Amino acid sequence: MAAVDNVYLELPPTPENPKNPENKVSTVDNIQRQLPHLPISAQKSDGYTKPHRQSFVQTMFFKSKHGDLQKKRLLCIIGVISGLFFVGLTVGLITKWTCDSNKDVNRQCLWSSWSFWTVCSSSTIFGKQYRFRQYSGPAHSCQMNETIEDQECPDDQYTFDLKFDPSTLHQSCYLSADNKVLSNHFGGETKDNPNDVNQLQNYTGSIGNICSEENTKIYFEIYFQYEILDFLYGPYLLLEVGLAERNKIDNILQIGDKKVGGWSLQIYSCPNLRKICLSVQHGKVDSLKFTLSSNEDGTVADGFLGFLVDRERSEFSFMRDGKKFFTFPEVESDELLCLVFGVFNPSSVKVSQEIITAKNYTDILKSHWT
Repeated sequence: MAAVDNVYLELPPTPENPKNPENKVSTVDNIQRQLPHLPISAQKSDGYTKPHRQSFVQTMFFKSKHGDLQKKRLLCIIGVISGLFFVGLTVGLITKWTCDSNKDVNRQCLWSSWSFWTVCSSSTIFGKQYRFRQYSGPAHSCQMNETIEDQECPDDQYTFDLKFDPSTLHQSCYLSADNKVLSNHFGGETKDNPNDVNQLQNYTGSIGNICSEENTKIYFEIYFQYEILDFLYGPYLLLEVGLAERNKIDNILQIGDKKVGGWSLQIYSCPNLRKICLSVQHGKVDSLKFTLSSNEDGTVADGFLGFLVDRERSEFSFMRDGKKFFTFPEVESDELLCLVFGVFNPSSVKVSQEIITAKNYTDILKSHWT
């Protein structure tokens, strides 16, 4: 085919040169001006033209002639991955919700029964009471935080008014006006000894205003304090809390003595240790449990102690810092067993004990105390 020469079209006259017959333009030139600018590699040349290669960046941004297809494929892949991610997230959330809603389902974790609620009193921490249980199943199946529960201390329906009976008070002892504090020294909170005809003659203390029958279950706490006035060279007795038959209490100075046959906790001086000691006693059983302080003059100490009389189980238990540290078994008698409180040796030590709380759990049919 012969080469095509430039073809000219006659354009309409312009305002600048309305009569210029030479106002012509090349059709080829006009078409070239209307075409988009082509890369140099695509322009026509008289010599060899090197093939154009796309860079990696151009490829990633779909600059190849198949760019639209690649873009659609990549978008499809991204859509599938995103869909799988959201499906997995949804399934995970549903699974977690299902597990949380079934957290109370038995996971083959073997639990003991819940213990009895700890007693609310003036010494209760943060106004709460607690109960406990233990697990014996596989460790991975049990949650450690499920071994303890707490609740705010309610108005306790089991509270009863345990006091020292003023009619039984020994002549060398003193009671507060509300009969809650027993002391071996007269003080601002104590009242004169009533010197009743029924008062104890030998045992330097007082009997509580309640005696336990069969199946009686009571708990009480005392706050004790003492000040040593003179160095205690011998095994001086400071105070005692015990349980004994009413007609045997006044036989001798110690409730735990075998002549009385009672069960008691005693605080006394241990001269060989140069300490004030706490022990339990019943007949021939005399077991040291703690040392509380030095026995030198000027020593001042105090503390809280808890007591549980459980005649349903024939037990008398002692507690310190919320934990039971000793229990007398076989606490049995055909007679009434009365609570007895003693304070001793006023010439060497100033000592008092105060009843701060008391609960009567006799009417609870099923209880667990661990």
